[in-house]
Amino acid sequence: MGSTAPLHCTANGKALLSGLDDEDVIELLPSRLERCTPNTITSRDELLAEIRAIRKTGVAYDRDEHTLGISSAAIALRESHGSLVALSVLMPTPRMAGREREIERVLVRAGREAAA
Repeated sequence: MGSTAPLHCTANGKALLSGLDDEDVIELLPSRLERCTPNTITSRDELLAEIRAIRKTGVAYDRDEHTLGISSAAIALRESHGSLVALSVLMPTPRMAGREREIERVLVRAGREAAA
């Protein structure tokens, strides 16, 4: 709580970026992105490919990209006034392994309830 993190290496940041079109992402991010861990995507083009996949699935992941040992999943939601927000869950990486589908179901259900 109360901290900031780069958009390109967090699940909630990638979820928010997926709510923008490619041109806006290109304008927002430099071509080379800051490396936070060895798993961080540092190429804007590679990140754009992941964002396009997130647009299809609706769920973004951070697998040890921002902080080693911590993984997260997130979805983007439009709130009633049109603002884009993200809902995410973080946990130690070993606890997330193999539970992605379960986590996705819970996030999507929570997103539907929040939208209602």
